[in-house]
Amino acid sequence: WDAANSSPLLRFEKGVTIVSTSDSKWQNAIGSQQFTKGRHYFEILIVKQKRIDNSWKLNVGVVRDGFDAKKHTVAFGYKMTVPCWCLITGRGEILSHRSPSNGQKGSAYCYPFGEGDSVGVLVDLWAKKIEFFKNGVSMGVAFNDVDEVRWRTALVSFVQQLIPLLQPSLRPALSVIGEAVLALRFPRAPKQTGPPTPSRSTTVTKLAVHVEPDTGQ
Repeated sequence: WDAANSSPLLRFEKGVTIVSTSDSKWQNAIGSQQFTKGRHYFEILIVKQKRIDNSWKLNVGVVRDGFDAKKHTVAFGYKMTVPCWCLITGRGEILSHRSPSNGQKGSAYCYPFGEGDSVGVLVDLWAKKIEFFKNGVSMGVAFNDVDEVRWRTALVSFVQQLIPLLQPSLRPALSVIGEAVLALRFPRAPKQTGPPTPSRSTTVTKLAVHVEPDTGQ
């Protein structure tokens, strides 16, 4: 994690574990890893998560360079202008800067995550898609519009080859509210995508969720 550019109230241990102790304010963290091409996979293990009234609880995904996690005071994904794609783990919903609700409300995607679960994120920049996993099992393709990191003119493409550092990149990011312990992992990426998105009506979750509207603030 890039601790220097993340919320100051978060505690970072060994560069991979985040400890949150704030019950009332969202805390944001951004990864130091940069994704510019190819396929990338990372996981956030929810080691500990205190039950709270805010139903969003934890947002996980990726954001393009330019996101100021240190100054962002609401949930990652909420009313974002910087390109971002995330999973609202407490509600099983997805959210991006292109969401029709202007980032205030997620779209139904899968069932909620809770303490003990791992949130896997597969970013495929070749296929322009993002897929989330629960404990290693695919929840289906969540986004297929991840084209923001592609250069759009031949001239810039030529410059990109000369100066790779100029290429915009995506980074892992998360927002958390309430007491939690979260661990970042980089296991091998799944070779194949999983089944279609499961029905939320058959959900069994490990953490009771108190559903309430508009919880990204």
